[in-house]
Amino acid sequence: MEQPGSPEQTPSSGELIAAISNAVVRIYAEHHGRGPTRAKTYLFDDAVLTVMEESAAAVERTLAKAGDEQLVRDIRNACRARSLTSSGVPWRRSQADACARS
Repeated sequence: MEQPGSPEQTPSSGELIAAISNAVVRIYAEHHGRGPTRAKTYLFDDAVLTVMEESAAAVERTLAKAGDEQLVRDIRNACRARSLTSSGVPWRRSQADACARS
């Protein structure tokens, strides 16, 4: 019988990184209407960093080209504040492990 947390049940670091990247992209897309074209997650001793590429929506790109970068930042900050209080972020390691196993 396998014990909880045994190597057979623990996802590899690659699986965990992929699960975190996928979850971050999914949560981002749920709150912004579209996700980034690419995401890469880095695991550190006490931190997780996910870098997303090309995550700006068409309206954000249009506003930025027109010189309204501050408006884009303000809108994103407002959305971020709202999504952090409603989406269950920050994520727990147990949730990432469960996601990687599925």
